[in-house]
Amino acid sequence: MSEASRRRRWSGETIAVGAVLVAFLLANGVIAAARPAMVRRAAGALDSALRRERAILVRELQAWQEGMQRHGRWLADLAAVALEARPELAAGPWPAHEAERLGALVGVP
Repeated sequence: MSEASRRRRWSGETIAVGAVLVAFLLANGVIAAARPAMVRRAAGALDSALRRERAILVRELQAWQEGMQRHGRWLADLAAVALEARPELAAGPWPAHEAERLGALVGVP
């Protein structure tokens, strides 16, 4: 065999590498072509899930907000009792109506 014919002859390894390269290029082409549709489908699924759970999230947020407002009012009432009774504390024990108000706020009978 001459040197020229040996160079022109393709070995099994070269053919296998070429086949893998072609398969790789085809797979990349398919992925690139399918990507926009896959992104649209994923975005649609996410939007659907958010729409489905929006009512639940709104309810939980409202419950949290009401709880924070209730706690804030309770703390403001407690501070008001303490501030209103302060001058009377210097003269002696808390008046009965202030003690009852404070007991009602903190849950003491």
